[in-house]
Amino acid sequence: MLGGFWAVSLTDTLQGFLMAVTSVLLPLAALIAVGGPAGLVEGLQSIPSANYLSLTRGLPSAAGVGFVLGLFGIGISYPGQPHVINRYMALERGRTILRRARVISIGWAVVVYAGMLLLGLCGRVLYPDLADPEVVLIIAANNLLPAVVAGVMITAVLSAIMSTADSQLLVAASSISHDLEVGRSSSWNLLSRSRVVVLCLSFGAVGAALYGSQEIFSRVLFAWAAMGSAFVPLILLTVWRGPVSAGATLAAMTTGFLLSVTAYSLPDSDWKDVFEYIVPWALPLFSPSASV
Repeated sequence: MLGGFWAVSLTDTLQGFLMAVTSVLLPLAALIAVGGPAGLVEGLQSIPSANYLSLTRGLPSAAGVGFVLGLFGIGISYPGQPHVINRYMALERGRTILRRARVISIGWAVVVYAGMLLLGLCGRVLYPDLADPEVVLIIAANNLLPAVVAGVMITAVLSAIMSTADSQLLVAASSISHDLEVGRSSSWNLLSRSRVVVLCLSFGAVGAALYGSQEIFSRVLFAWAAMGSAFVPLILLTVWRGPVSAGATLAAMTTGFLLSVTAYSLPDSDWKDVFEYIVPWALPLFSPSASV
């Protein structure tokens, strides 16, 4: 009711559970609708020049390696998300708790990602003329499930949005008002300053949603890669080597972030994913600043 880290953790748990349930039920309904695994394979094979059954998207060997590595790099950005790493920082000390958290996290990811990949492939067969592929979950839920169940499934989209949005708002507010001590000289207390930051960020996000690009997936990947490139090298160095000096910290964060923005601006190519999702965080990790 009052918000804060505990409230966000509880709501994230419920939202994550809803996403996991949706990732099992809806792909299963879609798989049945296409005629089972055999029908799915036959349907994908009938789509000309799509190569949906190829792990490398049918690209030549070198380009295929770049494609796979680029997608792999998206997962490497996970530790660079502040709202994710904060959950591990908040764990009780002890290897048992950490081991349990690791199993839960990886298990949840396998269920959700495998289910959504399956749903996407089934959607290619069921709705080949879909104008916007990003709404396939909504279309499939409405067409394949009863209205009430479809409504619950569609709320998983909102859960995915809110589980990240509320966590990011909380991290950003605490970073600006507490860590950077912005507004400390004013008469407002820490809680009031945090609320102002959340309000300003919310207005900025609404403006970006209204007037920015409408492609959700590409924007999310860009933000994901940029934060991962800024923080992953620093986190890995801290784990391996211990505390890093302030100068090296700033250099690694700035270099990784700017490289990610530069790579995002490059023309599309088979190797763009590598430059966008791997090089920006790998280069600061092995740069001279890493030895400081």
